[in-house]
Amino acid sequence: MLHSAMTDTPRAHDDQEHAADEVVARYVALQAGETSASQRLDFMRWTAESQPRREAVEDLRRIDTDLDALRGHYAAEVATLARPAARPALRRAAGLAAACVAGLGLVFLATASRTVTASGGLPALVSLGDGSRVHLDAGASVDIPYAPWSRHVALRGGDAVFDIIHDERRPFSVAVGRMEIRDLGTRFLVQTGQGGMTVSVYEGAVEIDSGTGTPSRLLSPATAMTVSADGEMRSVPLAGEAEATAWRQGRLIFDDTPLADVAERLSRYGGEKVVIGSPAIAGLRISGSFELANRAGLLRAIEATLPVAARRTGEQTVLMPAPAREVVPPRLMTR
Repeated sequence: MLHSAMTDTPRAHDDQEHAADEVVARYVALQAGETSASQRLDFMRWTAESQPRREAVEDLRRIDTDLDALRGHYAAEVATLARPAARPALRRAAGLAAACVAGLGLVFLATASRTVTASGGLPALVSLGDGSRVHLDAGASVDIPYAPWSRHVALRGGDAVFDIIHDERRPFSVAVGRMEIRDLGTRFLVQTGQGGMTVSVYEGAVEIDSGTGTPSRLLSPATAMTVSADGEMRSVPLAGEAEATAWRQGRLIFDDTPLADVAERLSRYGGEKVVIGSPAIAGLRISGSFELANRAGLLRAIEATLPVAARRTGEQTVLMPAPAREVVPPRLMTR
């Protein structure tokens, strides 16, 4: 049995390498225009049959995007170096120029970044070069360096869950404006708004620097902290991970949540914006679990359980006070 297991392992590894090579070969042929329309359709079907194939194709597309950015940035230099040098002196100059471009390329890789936004009213998942993952809520945006060795990103706005591969030699950090979060663990949620942020640690620990010169604070597992725009740091109750990050599974979970916050969350997920039409109803509370794709169902549930009427005006839905009536307890709501 032991001999069989030892001989099967290399064979399985070889099969995985062969499968990866096949994905690359088909993808390259597709990008080079060496395939017919029917072959391209077959490739799409073949890719959809396997999760590893789909992930491999996504990785290849990300590499293509990064290379396109580099090609565009250095198009003029590459065109110059491609011309034949008539004299040795020109060849030496071309070699020097190539070295300079290589150096500039390293500088570019070390400093440039791409912006990824969860658009279309849906959350998005971003895989980083080291195997870490960033889950972006709808509308959230993050800057990711082109350098594959970099372990620093900037959250430009919105909510994001960071699932980090921990490396003591190369700490991972997240910038939010002038504030910075340094990873000492593996999984934490960052929620931004009104110039500040809330950090919730579900696994591991993080160190928070407010960017104001005050001492940084260590946030241990199962704790949360808000950081205001002026750098004030305050411990707050930790929201349950299932509730706070339900958008990753295509749901919204509210637990005695103010209606104003519900409207703001709904506005993220495609369709028209939802706004509060009167301060009198902004503090009404709602609880329940709802599908992101069923915005209409949630609006109907709000009308059925609260003294609120939803009125669509132009490109937005306005929540207005409605005549008081007997309502169903909000905690019984589930859609």
